[in-house]
Amino acid sequence: MKINHTIEKLSSILQNHLQSNLAGIYLHGSLAMNCFNPIHSDIDLLVICKSKLTDDSLKRRLIDNMMAFSNIHYPNPIEMSVILGEYAGNFVYPTPFELHYSDYHKEKYTADNQYLVHNDTDTDLAAHLYTTYYRGKTIYGQPIKEIINSVPKHYYLDSIVQDIKNAKNEIIKNPVYYCLNLCRVLRFLRDKAVTSKKEGGEWGLKHLDRKYADIISACLSQYSGRSYNDKLDINPEVLTSFAEYMLHEIKQELGNSYRLL
Repeated sequence: MKINHTIEKLSSILQNHLQSNLAGIYLHGSLAMNCFNPIHSDIDLLVICKSKLTDDSLKRRLIDNMMAFSNIHYPNPIEMSVILGEYAGNFVYPTPFELHYSDYHKEKYTADNQYLVHNDTDTDLAAHLYTTYYRGKTIYGQPIKEIINSVPKHYYLDSIVQDIKNAKNEIIKNPVYYCLNLCRVLRFLRDKAVTSKKEGGEWGLKHLDRKYADIISACLSQYSGRSYNDKLDINPEVLTSFAEYMLHEIKQELGNSYRLL
C-alpha cells in the first residue's frame, strides 16, 4: 500500500472514532521532513482533540482499529500521541496526553485488551510539538500555526537531550538511532536548526571530526535503506568513543548551567 493511502486510512480511522472532538491530525518525523524510508521508517502522528477523551472503550477501539490496519497494510512502526488543544496552545512540560500508541507498547496492547497508555505526561511531546510547529504537515483539521504555539526552546532542548543522555551505554545496541540523534542534537545547539536524523547525519559528515566519518556514513546508509545489514560492522569501542566525543561536544555547547550527565 502506498504511503499516501496509508496516511489517508489512518486519518479516516481517527476521524471515525473522534468525530467532532477532533481538531487536527499532524505528521512529524521523517515523513514530514521528506526523508521517509518505506523499508523501516515510522509514521509519527500528533493528534489534537478539543476536549478530554473520557470513554476508555472508545480509546481502546481506536487503538484496536489502528493495529488491525497496520498489521495488514503497514508492518513498520506507527507512533501516535493524542493531546488536548489547550496544551498545544498553552504548553505544559512535561506535556499531558490523552492516549498514546507506539511499537514499544504493541505487545502489551495485543496481549491485554484492557491495556491503555493514557492520562499521563511525556517529555517527548515537547520535541514532537516543536518539530510539528516548524517542520510538520497537516493531514486533517486546523493549520498547524493556528492550533500550536511554539514551544519554548529550552523545553525542546531538554526533551531532545533527555533522549540521548544514555548514548554512551546504548549506542552499541542501537548505533543508527544514537549516532544520527547525537548529530542532530549538536546541530540544534550550534545552528538552532530542527532536523531529521538524516539531515543531522549529513551535517555531521561536514562539521564533525573526520575520524568519525565512516561511522556516520555507515549509519546514514543503513537509515536511508542503502544498506540492509541487521548489524553494522563497527567496532564497539569506536562507537563508544564517538558517543563520548559527541556528549562532550554537546556538554560544551550546553554550558555549566545544564547537567547532561
